[in-house]
Amino acid sequence: MPPLRRVLAPFVVALASCPPLAMYEGKTCPQGVCPDDLVCVDGVCVAPCAPEALGFACTVGLGACARSATWECAADVRRCPTQPGAPADEQCNGADDDCDGVLDDLADAGEACVGGLGVCTAPGAFACVDGGWACVSDGEKPSPELCNGLDDDCDGWVDDGCLSTVAGSGPPGWVDGPWAAAQFQRPQMLVSDALGNVFVADSANNRVRAIWADGGVTTLAGNGACAFADGPGPTASFCQPLGIELLRNSDLAVSDARNRRVRVIRSPRQAPTVVTMAIDAGFSQPRGLHLTADGGLLVSDPGAHRVFYVNPVDGGLVKVIGLGSSGTGNGQWNLLQLNQPVDAVQADDGLVYVSEAASHRIRIVPLGGAQSSTLAGSGSATTTDGVGVAAAFNAPGQLSLDRDAGRLLLIESSGSALRSVPLDGGRTSTLARNLPSPSGLTRLDDETVVVSELNGLRRYTLIEDGGVSISPLITPQVAYSDGDAAVARLDDPDRMVEWPAPGFLAWSENRTVRLMYVDAGRVITVAGPPPNGQTMGVDGPLFNGGWLDRPVDLKAGPDGGLYVTDAVRDTVRVIDRELQRIDTFAGPGARVDATFRVISLLAFGRSPQGEDLLYVAEGNGSTQNPFQLRRFGVQSGSQVRLAGLDSGVALSAPSALVTGAGGELYLVDNDPSVRRFELDGGVRAHYRLPTSENGVRSFVFDERGLLVWSRGRRVWRSTADGGSEVLFDSATYSDSSSISGLADGPPKVGILWSATSLVLVGENVFLTDQLNNRIRLLKLPHR
Repeated sequence: MPPLRRVLAPFVVALASCPPLAMYEGKTCPQGVCPDDLVCVDGVCVAPCAPEALGFACTVGLGACARSATWECAADVRRCPTQPGAPADEQCNGADDDCDGVLDDLADAGEACVGGLGVCTAPGAFACVDGGWACVSDGEKPSPELCNGLDDDCDGWVDDGCLSTVAGSGPPGWVDGPWAAAQFQRPQMLVSDALGNVFVADSANNRVRAIWADGGVTTLAGNGACAFADGPGPTASFCQPLGIELLRNSDLAVSDARNRRVRVIRSPRQAPTVVTMAIDAGFSQPRGLHLTADGGLLVSDPGAHRVFYVNPVDGGLVKVIGLGSSGTGNGQWNLLQLNQPVDAVQADDGLVYVSEAASHRIRIVPLGGAQSSTLAGSGSATTTDGVGVAAAFNAPGQLSLDRDAGRLLLIESSGSALRSVPLDGGRTSTLARNLPSPSGLTRLDDETVVVSELNGLRRYTLIEDGGVSISPLITPQVAYSDGDAAVARLDDPDRMVEWPAPGFLAWSENRTVRLMYVDAGRVITVAGPPPNGQTMGVDGPLFNGGWLDRPVDLKAGPDGGLYVTDAVRDTVRVIDRELQRIDTFAGPGARVDATFRVISLLAFGRSPQGEDLLYVAEGNGSTQNPFQLRRFGVQSGSQVRLAGLDSGVALSAPSALVTGAGGELYLVDNDPSVRRFELDGGVRAHYRLPTSENGVRSFVFDERGLLVWSRGRRVWRSTADGGSEVLFDSATYSDSSSISGLADGPPKVGILWSATSLVLVGENVFLTDQLNNRIRLLKLPHR
């Protein structure tokens, strides 16, 4: 015990020397007596004037009446030398105004009201909450925005962050019926049966289609939504189906790329029902599907750099071919490297042949202990015939094994060709060139191959002398029509501006300029190419002597005209909608007298003296036509070279021009960066784009001066600290670089396939979705 007493002794002394515990101090003396050594003075308990009880802060009164001072001694009694303040009427302010010890106790609370925003709106009663009046109601709870015209998240904004379609119906499109009327959208791989029926993974429509030999087209499964759902064919959902294979029991296996699954359509000819294989193989982007000799299923996955060998009955994983890292290193089946394998087939001798899109080769993979090797392909991305590795491919795609002829037939997606590769290592030959965006192929018989192309399918009949004869199977429909925005057909819409007034959007499209009045929902063509190849009448009345060909960029000019760079004539043309004319504004002998070489971009500004300025970017980076940027004074005829050639400022590949409020110019280069060209000739860096954003073709400034731009599947905005944030990201079932298709909805559901240009109107962003052939609307999210 002595050691314990030595430890506690200092603490006992310290407590005895402190002021007495004051739980009663300042309170009314209970029965005239105060505990804890306090004394009763004037009916109140106070402390005696011990020195250690003085000099501390003290408070008199409650709530807003509380006043502070420091304890002092008066008549041998410790007192707080202050008086409480006067109470006031209670207010809703988070304070005890009437000094009764209770905050915001208001007699007039409870008045009826309607509270909440959006779908959360409901009757309630006013209450003082956190120092302010609020209508407290018991309505719906906020939920994620559903893009249904309602404020589901109850933030006061309807459909914020949602993507929708405001113009364009295709084609590409989705229409069942006779061959001549059917429409497809980016059909991918094919498979055929012994009766000549062809089954198609219609990727951008998120459906699986059948082209029946009797001349009809039907949808076997898929409701068009980019989603995941098993069940009866019409209600099931796919998200970018890419590969397809006919199983031994006549069911269809489908690689559902962005859902990272292999699905099966049971009884496709009677009552199609979609089920999912019970497999978790680590898919990234499953694509090509082929049966093996023992009934297994080869699943090529370019995203995972592997080929999976699975049991299609129970979905069990049998083997994984490839290490999973991109490369061209050979080895045994489980040790070699593959580089984006798109398809794989097995020959009768058990060897597996793999087409690799990124290494541009056809590989041979034995499934035993032997080493893999290259059957054909030098690795160079060209289309060159030759023997073995002397041949060259440009992104080889789907394979078809022609057993009787001892060869592989394949299509090249980037090489736009149909090729033949002998299995014995002989000479690779090209059967057909200039195919429009081929994606898949299947053999109907020994002589006939069906190829899926841009938005249709064609038959290629192989002729003994090595040639082919071509006939349409599904002909792409007319890709152009005016009319109601919901049914108008667009064809590669690109650069877009507001013109001629707010509420109107104009954009360049293939060889035309189109115009939409947003509120009326109508699309019209305001300028186009000469009919039947006519070249006469460059300037003049629209469609009656005045023509436009290959517009690249367009901007609304200072006089209200629409100015367009005409790539065919290397001029700047102006469309006057009131006069219904098109004239040459800049070019040899024109108002702005200049000669351009490969003209591309333009912008307008104004000098401090009030002169209109025209900026033009031109060139293609070649020695003969280097990139350059020039500025012209419209009234004075002055000309200044701002970048390129002997200016001292180099350009790598300009892709967008925008002028600021002060007449300065902002240029997007391929660095990727945004540079600012001052009116006095100075040039400085303005913003560094993310490294993935090469080739941004359009951007705008928002009300805070931040950049908003679109590219591919995303919409971005710069941040005040020089960074960037993603405002909209297309659904990400797999890496976003592989996303394709069309879907409206919120982020991670809606799909923006290829945004090339945008216009900001208030909180709305209008975008040209080039590959979807549509104009889209994104309501900016509120954060």
